[in-house]
Amino acid sequence: MRALPHLGRRGSVTVEFALIATFFLLPLFGGSLDMVEYISARAQLNTALQALYYYALTNPSAGTNSANTTAIMSLMSSSLHPLTLVSSSVSYNCIANSATTVTYVSQSSTAITSCPASGSYTASQQTLQITVTYTVRTSVPLTMPMPFVPSNPLVLTQTGMIQVQ
Repeated sequence: MRALPHLGRRGSVTVEFALIATFFLLPLFGGSLDMVEYISARAQLNTALQALYYYALTNPSAGTNSANTTAIMSLMSSSLHPLTLVSSSVSYNCIANSATTVTYVSQSSTAITSCPASGSYTASQQTLQITVTYTVRTSVPLTMPMPFVPSNPLVLTQTGMIQVQ
């Protein structure tokens, strides 16, 4: 004797579909959640770099001060994905002022306040350009393994450079 004779074949098809659909819907929704995690981590990396850019623009002489950049990163690390500042560096470039071409005369990683005479260019024919480079990293734990992602958690690294002078 059947308990629900009025359902019959339609009821069993519905139950079978519900059981099989979980194998299709679970990876679909899990992959969607991973994509949202990836997008939010990328946005967080961009926000951290923008905060570091603002700091470098407002404090050009201390653009890579490790205590200050660490404080900025600690503010950013309290969000969804913890961030780490991998590296920060300053480069000093002397560019020749020419009406037709831009020529890099010299490049240094040590602090200079003005460009020295170099080659056929005098100090007054050169412009000092100071750039700061930051590299920020975070990791995203993935709920669903993906065939094209080699590791879990997925490590995201972003490097940015800004000219402060």
